[in-house]
Amino acid sequence: MEITTLPVGPLRTNCYLLKQDQHCIIIDPGAEVKKILHAIDKNKLLAILLTHTHSDHTGAIEEIQKITKAPLFLSDKEYEFLKSGKGGALHEFTFQDEQLFKHEEKIKIGSFECETIVTPGHTAGSSCFLFKKNSTESQDILFTGDTLFHNAIGRMDLPGGSEKAMRTSLEYLKKLPAKTVVYPGHGFVTTIEAEI
Repeated sequence: MEITTLPVGPLRTNCYLLKQDQHCIIIDPGAEVKKILHAIDKNKLLAILLTHTHSDHTGAIEEIQKITKAPLFLSDKEYEFLKSGKGGALHEFTFQDEQLFKHEEKIKIGSFECETIVTPGHTAGSSCFLFKKNSTESQDILFTGDTLFHNAIGRMDLPGGSEKAMRTSLEYLKKLPAKTVVYPGHGFVTTIEAEI
């Protein structure tokens, strides 16, 4: 699996493209539609995965979905929170073909397979995506959105944020294999071991 990191928008949100067998999925397309579509190139976009619904992670979704018709995967908790109208800091947009997942659910999209880890704390339904090591990957790979960064964790003072929930989520992530490679929503790649 080839991973391309595209820092997009004024907050330099990490948009990730995962490519395999001339197919790809996107995680958190926050801005710069043309840049993302150029990176997709001739690969077929199978899906968009969303760690949470803050605008710096969702800004390019509508346009990309209009062009590609790719379904959007997000946690049921985040979807419910967005629809509740309580998320003043959340981006307003219209979903197309949303696929809701729960904690520890396996998602198979073409040849891509990952496990969902719902990690509330930054928002009510923030999520991570775990790709287990296999014949082509030497380590587990975790996309953490704004839950866990290199030498930092996500802020908890925005609507839906919770210090108590964040503590529980981080305790869960600490139990993952130490060598798990972490791709955060902003900043540099790290590992579970380094962040512990």
